[in-house]
Amino acid sequence: MRRACFLFTVMMVVLLYASPASAASFTFETAFDAAANRLDVSVDVIDLEDILLPGSLGILGFDFTISFNALILTGDPLLSVQVAGGGFLDLASSFVASLGDPSSGSLSIVGALLGPAPGATADGRLATVSFLDVNPALDPNVLISSVLLAQLGPPSEAFPEGELTAVAVLPPSSIPEPSSFALVALGLLAFRRFKNA
Repeated sequence: MRRACFLFTVMMVVLLYASPASAASFTFETAFDAAANRLDVSVDVIDLEDILLPGSLGILGFDFTISFNALILTGDPLLSVQVAGGGFLDLASSFVASLGDPSSGSLSIVGALLGPAPGATADGRLATVSFLDVNPALDPNVLISSVLLAQLGPPSEAFPEGELTAVAVLPPSSIPEPSSFALVALGLLAFRRFKNA
């Protein structure tokens, strides 16, 4: 029993001082303009350097799905949504568009470079989705589950132009820290040992 308590104490100290997991993530914020009945949803990528490959040529494109309460749209759904690039990709040589029917309550937002412009290598705003003529009495229930980034790796023998890879980025609250799982597991193990003793 003493040995188990000692091991448990050592593991707790190690886990408490372990560095948390580090990965890129995204955030989104909503802003409502009551005078114009307009809801803006902006999506930003943070800590991008955590996922860039060594020698990477940067992020060349992105894709994310935005879900929302379609009942907030009071006008023509096809005319009630506007999408603008946020400057993450070079605005002069990229495009951002929405795909899908807004009346379904879900849109896919895509952005990509159109030419040989440099890829994004720093944090920034992907896009802003604006909902026009919204019903302010209803909850918009905006949700973005993940963002997919397309990264061009360094040139290699197999891929002289660089290998294109996709990286899924999650919101900060859904990125688990390894120490959290370990603490829960150790707590359950200690409880089991205590119960059996």
